[in-house]
Amino acid sequence: MKITEGYAARFRADRDFFARVEAQAPGARVFCIPYVPFPEAPGPHGMGTYEHARVYLLSDTLVAGYGAIKFREADEWLRSLAFEPPATRVRRMMASGFDGVLVDGRGFLTAEAGNRVVREIRASIPERVALPQVIHADGRQVYLDLRPYREFEQARDPAAFERDARAERERVWLCWIRGFPSTGPLGYENNHRWAYRSAAFQLVNPSDRDQVYELAATFDTDAGGVFHIDLSCPTVNLHDSFDIGAVSDEEPRRPGGQRKVYRMTIPPGRHTVRVNCTPPPKFISGDSRPICYYLQDVGFYPVR
Repeated sequence: MKITEGYAARFRADRDFFARVEAQAPGARVFCIPYVPFPEAPGPHGMGTYEHARVYLLSDTLVAGYGAIKFREADEWLRSLAFEPPATRVRRMMASGFDGVLVDGRGFLTAEAGNRVVREIRASIPERVALPQVIHADGRQVYLDLRPYREFEQARDPAAFERDARAERERVWLCWIRGFPSTGPLGYENNHRWAYRSAAFQLVNPSDRDQVYELAATFDTDAGGVFHIDLSCPTVNLHDSFDIGAVSDEEPRRPGGQRKVYRMTIPPGRHTVRVNCTPPPKFISGDSRPICYYLQDVGFYPVR
């Protein structure tokens, strides 16, 4: 019975918290920190897997920056925002149209770590701009209303604000749709990605114009022998074939891999880059997955 009472008390506290947020900012678009992938991702530290979904379940009009399917462009957008330095993150949230930010301190290792995130957000905003806040009864969940800061920036420099908003709307995304898993911590997955024999990623340009980006990555393998890599995407004029590993199947592997940099003109729309690997005849993967090689230090940047 005590367990049931605990769940009921928590539900009532959550319901009261989101009712107060909704009263403060009806219809607000709420960015959620910490970032949690969706679906089927473990919640960080003391958070449950789907805690951010309470924004939808316990309000009538609030919209959460949560619930985008993993590895798609909306998820990449949320992920990129979540791991920016505090000042950049707040400005991008504002330019993206978010009205406020929910910091759930239970998703951090300590209460102090969660409180520090709130302080960093406040420190990145001019002192003369007051941010209304709503604090949960547990003291570890805080909603900060960003609308006064947005109004301040729009009045201070309308042209710069519109440039930032357009940059968010038109950003090109690199989406790892198949065969590039990572065991790295959230926000650092591109430091190391395993790669299957047959894999693919997508370049998504949401704008109405061509954009030029560079993709850089080091291709390497832990196994001996020659691994042949083919990349192809006709719509961005990307075609490449090269070998990694050893000089021949009889020679030891070459350390360092191959660093590749591709400059691409990306038209509007979605473009699938297919990557295939032909391993040496005697190769046996040491994993239940068809892993052949890996990528390191992946970067994807606009060319100005």
